[in-house]
Amino acid sequence: LPRAVQDDYVRYIDQLHPCIFGGLADKEETVRSVALHAAKVMVFMFGRSHTTLLLDLLGDGLFDKDWHVRESSVTLVGDLLRGLIQALDGNALPGLPSVVSVLDDITDEGERAIFNFLGDERRNAILSALYLCRADTVPSVRQTAWMVWKSVVVNTPKMLRLILPKLISTIILSLSSGSEERQASARRACGELVKGTGDVLVPLIIPILQKGLNSDSGDMRTGVCYGLSEVMSAARKTHVTEFMTELVPAVKIALCDPLQRVRSAAGETFQMLSRTIGPRAVDEIVPALASELDDAESEEDLERAERVVEGIREVLNATSNSIGILHHLIPQLISEPLSEFHMDALASLAPVFGKDLSRHVVPIMKRLIHGISHGDDDEKHEETDRESKIRSCAFKFVLVIDQECVHPLLSTLTETILSRASTLNNRISCAELIAEFCSGTQCQFEEHVPMVLQALLQLFADDSEEAQMAGWKAFGVIAKIIPIHTMASHVTFVRSCIAGIISNKKQLSTVPGFCLKKG
Repeated sequence: LPRAVQDDYVRYIDQLHPCIFGGLADKEETVRSVALHAAKVMVFMFGRSHTTLLLDLLGDGLFDKDWHVRESSVTLVGDLLRGLIQALDGNALPGLPSVVSVLDDITDEGERAIFNFLGDERRNAILSALYLCRADTVPSVRQTAWMVWKSVVVNTPKMLRLILPKLISTIILSLSSGSEERQASARRACGELVKGTGDVLVPLIIPILQKGLNSDSGDMRTGVCYGLSEVMSAARKTHVTEFMTELVPAVKIALCDPLQRVRSAAGETFQMLSRTIGPRAVDEIVPALASELDDAESEEDLERAERVVEGIREVLNATSNSIGILHHLIPQLISEPLSEFHMDALASLAPVFGKDLSRHVVPIMKRLIHGISHGDDDEKHEETDRESKIRSCAFKFVLVIDQECVHPLLSTLTETILSRASTLNNRISCAELIAEFCSGTQCQFEEHVPMVLQALLQLFADDSEEAQMAGWKAFGVIAKIIPIHTMASHVTFVRSCIAGIISNKKQLSTVPGFCLKKG
């Protein structure tokens, strides 16, 4: 048909293109073979006269989800470029040497001729796509792309330098695509790019990626994060260390991005940075993020701080060792004066603090208990909005701790109840927190029951009926949770505690907590 209608065929290429490419993806090999032959005829007939149109169509095929289409598209691109070389050779300008006689004999002059004809923009686009096909997940696509690349590029390192901005952009878009195959190809291509020409191109790649974080496109920013991860994975440690001044701000910016998918990708980037340079990654990034939590005054600042919290969450999710992170973060969150935002952040992040939280439980609980109550010891004052927020944070916090935190948590609460320096509000709050923890936790706390019962029984003899009632409610919660036969084993201990209370308070003939009307 193309030979029959000649140039009139071009008007229908856009309509025929889906049919031909559909045939290239057909499950039957005979159909694919016929479709490829039809496409070859089209390239042969119109490759020289309608290069732009055909390269655009074939360029889309290089990223198709079906590997048969990708392989055929690479072949067709090679045919088109070969046809151009032969056409340029036949129309050589005076003094211009013969370009090639066969595809494998490309020369510097031939390379310049064909790419001068295409122009920089189209050259960069088609070679960037071909480079990714060289890293395709399917071996036959890789092999075909490699042969085409070798046939049109004389000096690969030199050409990569020329097309680098477009190549990095293509890799970024592929990394952020929804296709796993395309992502894998982009990761492989990025790795090969860095490993093959690291000393030359890494200093150029990182600034290009960093600039991509300023893009309005969320997909672009996501791809940049994945690209930074791949660069750090493939580059030598010396390269990464050398560019810390560029990498740290880039990771920090990405961790605070408005979009969750960008922050999640930035978490992977932080993880790779941490693997490469160790604790320095935490020391360089986390303190800077934590300091921004103190600047939330205006609504805009608050929105920024909330994104910082989410960024810190990604950092915590990305590492199995949170010691260094919590070392910087916890003091910032519980510094005086306690703010509502800090309490929200603490309650929000507590579930991802990990096993290293245990060493921070005591200072956190002491600060929360102190923040809940500022009344004197004689009466329970009306709770302020701020104290209510701190209380809510404390209640959430005790429910998210893991097994390693149980002992420091209950020790802090019981010691506060038994302390002569504690206020009425302190004692009531601790009893309520014990009840909340015991009723809602998934952790095992049976071995700590005697310690808890001793403190709660002490509240039974408190001068305040409210404290007595708080102690009784907490005691009731434990009695319902602990099996009867286990509670029975504590009877002797409870009896000795009661005897001790009466002995210490000689004026008591009965324990008030046992005489409550609704006790």
